[in-house]
Amino acid sequence: MMVRKPLSLKKKTSAELLKASGDLPDWVGVDNKVLKFTCYFSEKVFDSNIERERIRRCDLCFFLDDDTIQIAEEKQINSGISQGVLLRRQKVPKTTTNLGTTAKFVTATPNLDDHYVAKDLNIGEQLQAFGRAYNMIDCDHFTRRFLEEYMKMNVPDPLPCPTDDHTEYRDQILKSLRPVRPPREYKTDLKKFLMNDGKVLKFFCVWNDLSKPNKANTSPMYSPSVLYADSRRFVLLYFLSDDTIQVIEQIPPNSGRDPAPVFIKRQPVPDYFPAIESLLISSTFTMFNRTFLIVDYDPVTQEYFRSNFGIQDFTPLVADSPAITRATTSMSYRDVPKHTGFGTEEDSLASCLSLVPKPPRRDWNKLVTNDKKVLRFSGQFVPNSPGVGKVDLERKFVVTYYLADDTILIFEPEIRNSGIVSGKKFLERMRVKKPVESAYSNNRSRVGSPTLRPSTSPSLSRSGSPSSFTSSMFNNSRPSTPSSLSPSRPGSPGSPNSSSSAYYSPSDFYVGAVIDIFGRKIVLTDAAEFVFSHMEANPDEFPKADLHRIIEYIKEQIHMQDGKEAFIEFFRKNDRFGKGFITTDQFKTLMKQTGLNLTDQEIITLVRRYDLDDDGKISIKEFCSMLDDDN
Repeated sequence: MMVRKPLSLKKKTSAELLKASGDLPDWVGVDNKVLKFTCYFSEKVFDSNIERERIRRCDLCFFLDDDTIQIAEEKQINSGISQGVLLRRQKVPKTTTNLGTTAKFVTATPNLDDHYVAKDLNIGEQLQAFGRAYNMIDCDHFTRRFLEEYMKMNVPDPLPCPTDDHTEYRDQILKSLRPVRPPREYKTDLKKFLMNDGKVLKFFCVWNDLSKPNKANTSPMYSPSVLYADSRRFVLLYFLSDDTIQVIEQIPPNSGRDPAPVFIKRQPVPDYFPAIESLLISSTFTMFNRTFLIVDYDPVTQEYFRSNFGIQDFTPLVADSPAITRATTSMSYRDVPKHTGFGTEEDSLASCLSLVPKPPRRDWNKLVTNDKKVLRFSGQFVPNSPGVGKVDLERKFVVTYYLADDTILIFEPEIRNSGIVSGKKFLERMRVKKPVESAYSNNRSRVGSPTLRPSTSPSLSRSGSPSSFTSSMFNNSRPSTPSSLSPSRPGSPGSPNSSSSAYYSPSDFYVGAVIDIFGRKIVLTDAAEFVFSHMEANPDEFPKADLHRIIEYIKEQIHMQDGKEAFIEFFRKNDRFGKGFITTDQFKTLMKQTGLNLTDQEIITLVRRYDLDDDGKISIKEFCSMLDDDN
């Protein structure tokens, strides 16, 4: 019975050898490092009269972390043999028999006690693996540097790869297949196409047939080929990438003409067509016996003529010009009836826009991007608001805003022995509209509701008595910023002429904001950590969490009143222990006393910026350094 000899435990890997030499600490130093050699092997060919042996080039990769080897053959076009990975990644044992370069089959038994390591590989060496002899002739720059510097080995210069009869025969065939005459030259200029791809010049034109045939009329604007007078508007598109043109007719509503998408299809510029620099306003050009008058450019075409031809005057032809009568279409909108209460307003509006109502389109990109993303706030009723009693002031709410579909869900946690039925939904998940009086008002406060805190209050000094600092210079009310309203149709839901208002958007939710839920006003008092992170990561959508905008506003208000020194001194006097920092709770109180009219969300954003280690302390020097102009 044949017993396999166990592997020797004294065999050292490449990483252990490098560690023993002191160059690299351990195997981590050679992790993800690969030595790459270019090699070849020769195989006999018995069934061909052209060749007797074939040379096949390969890439040998040696992985230093575990001494494994992978060999892959370089792919050649139309070689007729299977190519790719010849030896999968594994340890290759050494053999005791010395193979020649032309051997294909071997009978030597592999030595399981010994396998190849990094010091066994070098240019000019031979690696025997499972019956094939791979001769290494070259290596990459990293392999050469690694062997010379870390392994202290002498790496020879690259060796030439031998050729075979088959390779020379194929080279002769490829040379004979090359065309004798030069390749065809195409008219399309590649450079011009790449520079002008997507650039289109737009000319507004008119083709006028203003009278019946009249021999006495010699004006180029009159065509003798029609029977009745007519005036038609067109758009000439000039494609700069390939010098082609296209003419599209602009058919006004209720003109009695059948709509045609293209009047003259896209085609190369005819020989008789004027040069592009001659297509000026009030000039004419003729195509298919029709004379067109250019009356105007679009802004892109104006910039092109300004930069390339130096033309500055782009005054269009006036409406009462004798050569053209420009038709002006005034679009009138009918009043949309009020919502009946059945379904959503979007569904009801669909029946007013078309004969066959279509369901409103959903923003699938928004649904996929913001799926499972919610803004969760805690809130309570606003004191002294309509319908709120003393008992209601103790009620707490969890306000959840879903970013995927702009819906709101309000849950009231249970409070034991409160006398109020709680522990259930206060508002089902739905979209909520803003109140009409506050949706389009330009005189709203910064939070969208009456402020809940006094503008000024005495500040405490280090001794506990009121400080001498007066905050009158910071009592300027911050200018209100009306919400950005997208243009909409008059009379449609969400337009100023409609009795309805806009829906609540993500920018309306922040700590300190007041939301009106069907007459009940709820102030948002706190938020989850994800809400703060998401708002700070999207400052364009949440301006209350835009740190740069907040700092610029503070600097503007302070420099406007020249109160920089007073502002800094105010914080220093309230440093009770003189250690150069204040607590975050004290910082929030002092920021409200300055009279800058900052919202709670903006103050929280400042706290998160200047309390990086979350120890509840803010350095006065670091915070006041933001007032410098270069910060």
